Amino acid sequence: MQRFVQIDGLRGLLLVIMLMNHLNIFLNKYTYEPFGFVSAAEGFVFLSGLVAGLVYSRKLTRYGRDEMVRSVVSRSFTIYKYHVALYLSLFALLVVMQPISPFWVEFSINKIHFPEGNRFVTFLLGFVLLFLPDGMDILPMYFVLLLLLPLAIRQFRRGQVFVTFLVSFAVWAAAQLGLKNMLIKLIFAGKPMYIGYFDVFGYQLLFLAGAYIGYLLSIGQMREDFYGPKFLVPVLCISLFLFAKRHGLIDLSIPEWQRLITKLKVGPVRLLNFATHAYLVAYLLRKFPTWLRWRPLVFLGEHSLQVFSYHLLLLLIVVPFKFLHKPGPVVQLLLLLACTLSLYIPAYLHQRYQARQKRLALLRVNA
Repeated sequence: MQRFVQIDGLRGLLLVIMLMNHLNIFLNKYTYEPFGFVSAAEGFVFLSGLVAGLVYSRKLTRYGRDEMVRSVVSRSFTIYKYHVALYLSLFALLVVMQPISPFWVEFSINKIHFPEGNRFVTFLLGFVLLFLPDGMDILPMYFVLLLLLPLAIRQFRRGQVFVTFLVSFAVWAAAQLGLKNMLIKLIFAGKPMYIGYFDVFGYQLLFLAGAYIGYLLSIGQMREDFYGPKFLVPVLCISLFLFAKRHGLIDLSIPEWQRLITKLKVGPVRLLNFATHAYLVAYLLRKFPTWLRWRPLVFLGEHSLQVFSYHLLLLLIVVPFKFLHKPGPVVQLLLLLACTLSLYIPAYLHQRYQARQKRLALLRVNA
């Protein structure tokens, strides 16, 4: 199946940016939301939806609905296994690191957001995605949204695009009003519970938008008239205004501004800003088709699940020690370089695993 190399390159770039931001070094002021109220997280969720929509729409066309659903369920289960592996790794590290570095353990426990009460029960809730420590909510969110993807693609094929997005916008709007917290109170009867930083009810809209674009790409119906000045000029104006507002170049007081730009739920202004970013990136990639084809970035993007999961595990280990020792700029740069280069380890190992699986499949066919 043909891959869109630029999409893989963009995913690889976002993986590197996320690592830089999560390491929280002095370069963050240049890498975190440099062009407006948009971060790598929104882009990564959107691209995940785009790739999923493209891949599974093609499978539906070529192999039928049953094969598409089977493939989606298989991929979702793979994502769930990665989540469980990370979740167990966290608690295994807490046990192993206790005699080595009590500070690391204390720092990590504070980041887990363990609620009061029976912590063993809370630990078990992590396996059914009802307790998600910081950093471990992206994969479960992807798991849930991917399982819903066949329904969305089916609606796209039926021509029910407007109704599908109307429902999605309604859920997104409910997220802005606190749907997630209301459900937590309802399910846990008012007891405190932590289900990650990101709000799946807000981010589902980005995933669905990406999935729809992937669907259009799969059937060759992306409109070309979107790239004219009629759209480009207003998009540029909005982007420049929000860029100026992000960097304090415009002194304009707006009521409830933090709610409008919240990253937690993808606030209205952040959603608008992301749409302008997505349009401009698509425009530039169309005008400069050789961009984002640098093989090292593409390689990371081709193995994004493995690289993303590894980067979370790496951060679990490294960030507490960085916080403790507070290294200077030179050491921070060396740390960033070492961590970035190490991203190629899971990508390389997964490539080797894929090659081995293909060889075994050929042997079974020829046997």
